Amino acid sequence: MHLLVTGATGFVGRFLVPALLASGHQVRLFLRPGVLTPALPQSEAVEIAIGSLETAYTLRQAMRGVEGVVHLATGEHQRKSIALYRVDVLGTRALVAAAREAGVRYFFYLSHLGAHPESVYPVLRAKGQAELAVRNSGLNWLIVRTAWMYGPRDHFLSPLLRWFRRMAWFPLPGGGETRVQPLWVEDGVTALSLLITQEETGQVLELGGPEPLTWRDVFTLAAHAMGRRARFWYLPMPYARMLTWWLAAFSSRFLPWLYWLDYMMSDRVAPIDVLPRRFGLLPERLHEKLPQLASAARTRP
Repeated sequence: MHLLVTGATGFVGRFLVPALLASGHQVRLFLRPGVLTPALPQSEAVEIAIGSLETAYTLRQAMRGVEGVVHLATGEHQRKSIALYRVDVLGTRALVAAAREAGVRYFFYLSHLGAHPESVYPVLRAKGQAELAVRNSGLNWLIVRTAWMYGPRDHFLSPLLRWFRRMAWFPLPGGGETRVQPLWVEDGVTALSLLITQEETGQVLELGGPEPLTWRDVFTLAAHAMGRRARFWYLPMPYARMLTWWLAAFSSRFLPWLYWLDYMMSDRVAPIDVLPRRFGLLPERLHEKLPQLASAARTRP
């Protein structure tokens, strides 16, 4: 299938694009114009389309000859509060409209566990509103909600390990009692690639890792992987949010921390048997991959 992939140079995209190419798909990457050279797949034949989700003309150009769309792009890791609504909600609506106009037969959207159009949490609300646009598109669609995916150079675990390289303590918002289901990125993209190749449609599928862990468990395992004995500073969630808002007012680099606080507010889990039962995968456990990631964290600045 000839696929247009948004968000292809992001964390998940860096793993999913090679998997799609290995499955025999023809891939076109939809990249934003910018002064930085994106990290493109090495030794792989891919097409490039330059444009913006906000520009209808570039979307129409990118859709030429495309049979399917794989939509990974998100604004949640950008350092502007408006990016989440602009990319995840308005961008998805524009992409859906362009795909429908071009006669695209398949639309895949990557979402989060807990997504809902009326969620009180900005990321989950944006994802839920984007899901709504996809479901109402009239296209053959598939939505996959995943648990937190981790791996080399991810947006959360890698910085956390580098924190524990320098510090033995960590502020633990809300006590760290809510559960998360870490999903090794290579396991996740294997399942996603199979779903796209099989052109599964008309469902919202939830994927998670093999074990529900509390956030305290995650932080403790990360500290131990870096040779530290974890010491936590328990911070009530309202105070954690106030502190993060205050920090974000001085530096935009703290803005994505607000979204991670949202993830910690309630459980983000899925049935634990989906990967082995549906895909025949025996997923990796967090403690099994941490030595590899900790080794990389010790060498990165």
